[in-house]
Amino acid sequence: MEEQVFIETIEKDTAPGLSAVEADQNDTDAVGAINQVPADVTPTPQVGGRPQGWFLHLLGGYGAALVMGLPMLPIVVSAVTIGIYLSNPSASGWFSVLYGAIFTYLAWMVISVLIVPLTSPSSANAHSYGLLTARWEQLITRLNVIQNTTPEQNLQPYQKVALREAFDKFDELNDDINASQRRLPWVMGAGYSNAWSKLHRAEEALVEVEPVEMALRGALHDKLAITHSQLSNRYELLAKLRYAVKILDPAMVNQFKPFFPARQSEYEHEEIERLQRDVRSIADHIHFDLGDLTPTSGITTSHDPEDIARARLTIREVRRALNDYRDHLWEGLVRARNNLLGTMFLAGLVTHILLCVAILAMTPANGSTPANRGTIIAAVAYYMVGAIAGLFVRISRASTANIAVDDYGLTFAQIISRPLYSGLAGLGGVLISSTVLSIGSLAGLNTIQSIFTIDRPEFLIIAAAFGLAPSLIPNQFAGGLQNQTNRFLSALSMSKTSTVDTNANNEQTIED
Repeated sequence: MEEQVFIETIEKDTAPGLSAVEADQNDTDAVGAINQVPADVTPTPQVGGRPQGWFLHLLGGYGAALVMGLPMLPIVVSAVTIGIYLSNPSASGWFSVLYGAIFTYLAWMVISVLIVPLTSPSSANAHSYGLLTARWEQLITRLNVIQNTTPEQNLQPYQKVALREAFDKFDELNDDINASQRRLPWVMGAGYSNAWSKLHRAEEALVEVEPVEMALRGALHDKLAITHSQLSNRYELLAKLRYAVKILDPAMVNQFKPFFPARQSEYEHEEIERLQRDVRSIADHIHFDLGDLTPTSGITTSHDPEDIARARLTIREVRRALNDYRDHLWEGLVRARNNLLGTMFLAGLVTHILLCVAILAMTPANGSTPANRGTIIAAVAYYMVGAIAGLFVRISRASTANIAVDDYGLTFAQIISRPLYSGLAGLGGVLISSTVLSIGSLAGLNTIQSIFTIDRPEFLIIAAAFGLAPSLIPNQFAGGLQNQTNRFLSALSMSKTSTVDTNANNEQTIED
């Protein structure tokens, strides 16, 4: 990774330059707008850079493409196996199971080659990547301006350290997007969360170096985001921002007035009073006048460089707290999506194994019999009725949901996983209902062949009812996952600078 440090050198006095964003000519994933830095920036050669090659790019993309199709693989294998089994009356069970797996795995490997372009950072999540590259361009501009307009001798030691941190994070981000051969983190969503985290660290470091006007602009943005957020210490953060702004520009203090809701709990009142006492105690200790928080027009207060440094440090730490809070929420959404897809793969794998066992157990050595074939057909019918019922409810809710936050594909993962869970619920509901009815009639337990038969249409209704159960009845897995994800989406929406839409139906976004 290329190291470009904006500090004094001992052996020669040369102006350091921002590392050029070196893009591989064969890598079509990088955005052209950020592959060229302005001409006034002096590029430096890469130090210890990793070799770029089309084969490594293709290999990494192919592996990520295989992982993309992995959650759906057991479901497809089961469907192909059933198709082969029902379309070949004379075929044995082993034939259906073996050739169903072979055909599906071959198709999986071939299709994965075609979807390799979808594994690039610019395609795996185009929305997040577009926002990321836009902010990256802004970061390049800010670094260029600071480097070319601020004499090195005018920087304090802490500012040189902060600027070095910003350059280091920029180089790491450049390496992740343009030089790295790894595609799997971007497909899994972790690549975006890591990239945003590095971008935030660079922007936070610039608070201590950039002009005061830029620092105040960022402080105003943070104030708007923190005011309606669910941060437990938001009032303390707002008080710190107000303190820092009064040092940097007393004329802007009015824009940082404390916001108190019309209704607050007694605990919040106590916390506010405690914070006010602490702030006043700190102000008395540093001889800071809090008597009049509204500055008189035309009157400014001079502060020594140490006060300015403390104010910048305060704004940076408030920005860090807000960024950490939002980054944690984004990471929670990514983990929820990946956990759901992993659970979907395991459930599909177990279902496929049960299907193979049923086919092999019900198929005699000399071929399948009509009775056994009818049992498999009835089981598939119950499964499909339950799956369609659950999918219908999920799509209906998704179509009426107000999705205001990018959830990194979590909603889509819930839609494609719903038929699997609802189908299993419908199949299990038929077994449970038949068992209960047979016990109540004192006629003895029904056999599998008597339960899974196409001559029992009432079981189709039971399968549909149980297929709706995962959508209508709260359960430990779905309820806990959806409630947690609802909290993530709600917290992200409330920590945005735009006005919160109180009519947004965020709960329906991922209700089931």
